[in-house]
Amino acid sequence: MAYITIEDIRDLTNVQASEFSDSALQKMADKATAMVDLRTARTWDGVQTVTDELYDGADDDILWMRQCDLQSVTALSIDQVGDNQTYTTVTPSYVNVYREGYLVLNRQKAEVNLFKSGTKTVKVTYTYGYDTPTEDVKQLCLLMVRNFMHSDATRAKEIEQIIQRLKRKTSGIS
Repeated sequence: MAYITIEDIRDLTNVQASEFSDSALQKMADKATAMVDLRTARTWDGVQTVTDELYDGADDDILWMRQCDLQSVTALSIDQVGDNQTYTTVTPSYVNVYREGYLVLNRQKAEVNLFKSGTKTVKVTYTYGYDTPTEDVKQLCLLMVRNFMHSDATRAKEIEQIIQRLKRKTSGIS
């Protein structure tokens, strides 16, 4: 499903049916949606679940995730021994989840108070994403569609700026 509708395109570009058919606009919207996902290395439509993703700990109570816009942690375990086999389960309610893309252990309550330093010492199952695409994503799709209709160097530059901003959001860098 495209991040913008044919009505969005017609309303915001004032393009008429005599210029581009609904079918042509739908194809452009679908192509723009696919390009946004590809260029930002994620989907922006719906909450996603990642199961048993492995992370390297750093002997700290903070863990930066690969995704931002975190929703929840449903399972977390930490390998305190460093053998990548013996993981201690941490109660998910003892982990503070921040939408910016990181987790913080509640050191007073959690079964383990640090993300143990080492390779793949943290295993986490979590959800991230949005129920609907953000306004930035919709704007990006619209700009891409407009560029498909009539290529423009200024618009292409704006598209690249938005993609870079979305990539920073995805990687947890503000």
